[in-house]
Amino acid sequence: MATHLVTRWVGAHTFRTAPLLLLPLGVLHDLPITLVIVLFAALAFALSAADTLAFVYPQELFPTQLRATGVGAAVAASRIGASISTFLLPVVVDAFGIRTAMTALVLVLAVGALSCHRYAPETGRSGLGSQ
Repeated sequence: MATHLVTRWVGAHTFRTAPLLLLPLGVLHDLPITLVIVLFAALAFALSAADTLAFVYPQELFPTQLRATGVGAAVAASRIGASISTFLLPVVVDAFGIRTAMTALVLVLAVGALSCHRYAPETGRSGLGSQ
C-alpha cells in the first residue's frame, strides 16, 4: 500500500476506533482501574497515530502553489480547536461530571469519523497534491 493511501486509512480508522475506546468510560460505572488505564493508553496510541497525519495529509491535499497556505490554515485550525477543547473540558467536567464529558468526547469523535468518511479525499486516486 503506497504511503498516500495509508494517510486517509489511518485517519478514518482512528476516528472510528477512538469513540469506541472512550464509550465505556462514559457509559459504564465502576470500571476496574486497570481497564480504565488500558482504555486510555489505547486511546493515546490511536490519537498519536492520527496526530502524525497533521504533517503529512494536508500536504497531499493542496497543490504546490497553495501548499504553505493550506497547511498553515490546517495547523491554525487544529491549534484553535485544541485551545478551545483544553479550556472547555474542565468546565464540562466541573458542571456535568466526568461521564458526561467522556460521552461528549465520544460524540465529537463520532462526528469526526463521519466527516472523515464523507469529506476526506483519497489523495492516492484523485491525483490531489501531485502537482
